[in-house]
Amino acid sequence: MKLLIYIEQSEILEKMISPCQVNPGMGGTTYTALRLAFELNKEYRSAKSNIKVSLLTKENKGDSYKGMELINIDNLEKYYTDTFLITGDIIDILIDKKLKINTKRLLTWIRHPFDYDKIKKAKRLNSEIVSVGKAQYISNYFIAGKHHHIDNLFSAERIRKSAKLTYSFNNVINEKNNLRERFVIGYMGALVPSKGFDQLAKQWAEIVKYCLSKNLKPRLEVIGGSNLYGFDENHPRLPTTYNYGNKIEYFLKREINKTVFFHGTLDEERYKLMKKCDLAIVNPAGRGEAFPASILEWMCLAIPVISSTNYGCYDAMRFNYSLIINKPEEIKDKIKFYINLKDDERNYLKDMSYTIANYFSSKQSYIINQWILLLNQNNKYINEYPSYRIFYTYFVEWLLRIPKNIIKKIITKK
Repeated sequence: MKLLIYIEQSEILEKMISPCQVNPGMGGTTYTALRLAFELNKEYRSAKSNIKVSLLTKENKGDSYKGMELINIDNLEKYYTDTFLITGDIIDILIDKKLKINTKRLLTWIRHPFDYDKIKKAKRLNSEIVSVGKAQYISNYFIAGKHHHIDNLFSAERIRKSAKLTYSFNNVINEKNNLRERFVIGYMGALVPSKGFDQLAKQWAEIVKYCLSKNLKPRLEVIGGSNLYGFDENHPRLPTTYNYGNKIEYFLKREINKTVFFHGTLDEERYKLMKKCDLAIVNPAGRGEAFPASILEWMCLAIPVISSTNYGCYDAMRFNYSLIINKPEEIKDKIKFYINLKDDERNYLKDMSYTIANYFSSKQSYIINQWILLLNQNNKYINEYPSYRIFYTYFVEWLLRIPKNIIKKIITKK
């Protein structure tokens, strides 16, 4: 069976030297697509699967990559494949350019909650739909009805290896767990409005004031830029768009390069910064998140995370109740809460963060086999949710059990 996977940002093929590499500073859509390709190709080469993977790119990157055939988009109409997995901008390209595709089956891998646009276009292409997160699946269920859901792949091991992380459990309090003089907060995400950094910037002056009152020197490390999603970084001082940069500067004023430091989009060197942080903040409103990849990267390094339970953030934050915020305005209050915890309480949150990352990482083999099952089986939905038939069958059975249980209790009392 031939599978063609679209790789939106072709430059990742030059940056990903090894299949075991962490994200080299590319968009999550591109990185997870290539990661899936690597894993499926590995299964094929070891004769554990019949799925032969090829990659589609917009730029000419040669004939093959890591044992997988490369197809340029200019040759798409001449190429035949059994299944074509599309995501990102290729959906619009297929429709706008009216490209003819020679495939038995089309799968649209969508990456946003309530994704009306992509779902509408997928239906126009007569494509099946795959969601990447639990909460995202439910939001898209109301638009598309029942469809496939398979979590994104996540590997804690490769991140920890890249970060050279060693971590001890059993409430071992080391220098990192104690807030003595400095308090480092990390933020990682694209500097675009939907990721909500401006909400943190708006409250930063009050956060600084509170930290100083506790004899702590605050520092905010900001990892990410607008180029992660293809937006211009045309602001003269910040790695973002001109208008959004002005908004951030208005809130932060003189704190930039004093207590707030912008590093732009980083590859695996970001872990050196992340390891130094005491606490992290990710997308305080949760808008646009389908899968909690950024949250899990922090947790993987045993860094507790403040975030919302909206959309994809919910998938991880539901296990992290004490650091959930219901609205972005609560960031400062949650930071104060964390500062006032005892050392062993902060230690517990670090242990839990590490464990949550392990939980998601443990699913890798399961997720790969979900994809193999999906690609080999037509007309069967791959997700963790029961069919209507099973639901109604058990519901009726439950209703019938109620009078039986009541009669049984009456007889027992007599």
